[in-house]
Amino acid sequence: MEKIYLTDTILLYEGEMMFGKPYGYGKVYYSTGRVYQEGIFDVKGLVEGKEYYPNGNVRFEGKYQICSGYGPNYPDKGKVYNESGELIYDGEVVCRLGGVGYPTVVEPEGYGPVVQKKHPNIQYFMWEDRDRMNEEGGQRYEEMKGE
Repeated sequence: MEKIYLTDTILLYEGEMMFGKPYGYGKVYYSTGRVYQEGIFDVKGLVEGKEYYPNGNVRFEGKYQICSGYGPNYPDKGKVYNESGELIYDGEVVCRLGGVGYPTVVEPEGYGPVVQKKHPNIQYFMWEDRDRMNEEGGQRYEEMKGE
């Protein structure tokens, strides 16, 4: 397991990496030390796993859609919880993609912005990294999992 630190003492990420960025299984942390996201990371961030509120409760658990345009990956199918930890939705998450701006969650109502306001600032694996990996003969994560 590799690690990325925000400062000398504050852990930002631990897990598998490629080109110095999260790729494969890992965890991203808030500056408080609580987990922000955990699971499988690929292009533009988390693709399967959990995202947490700053208070430690699960926000979303499931699969994320890789955003091919501007913005981060967004929830695709799974369970949505409120900040108190209560399950409020289980199923396909409906997002609206615009020409400019981040994806917007339409269903379930009240999900809020795709990216939480106090999220950790981390550089995720990006398209140019995947191109570089492919040029160097590396395997995509799907191939590593046997899909």
